[in-house]
Amino acid sequence: MAAVLAEIFADPAVDRVVVEPDSANAKIHGLNERLGFRRQARIQLPDKEAWLSLCTRRHFNDARRLLARPVPAPATPAPTVSGGTHR
Repeated sequence: MAAVLAEIFADPAVDRVVVEPDSANAKIHGLNERLGFRRQARIQLPDKEAWLSLCTRRHFNDARRLLARPVPAPATPAPTVSGGTHR
């Protein structure tokens, strides 16, 4: 979906993309948010209840920069020392 948005925003005349995914579709809401979409309002359509969401060029570019950052590796826990008798 990021590639599709990149293609859409390649057109300088496009300022924003508007979508209305089903309000029960949690997976698409998460994906949309990671790509820069912001929920505006819950709306009732003839066939579903949906979230009216929009993504501006700026929000999309900000989201792409965040997605491009390397994820830091988790800290390695210090080795534990077991209590034992040393001779």
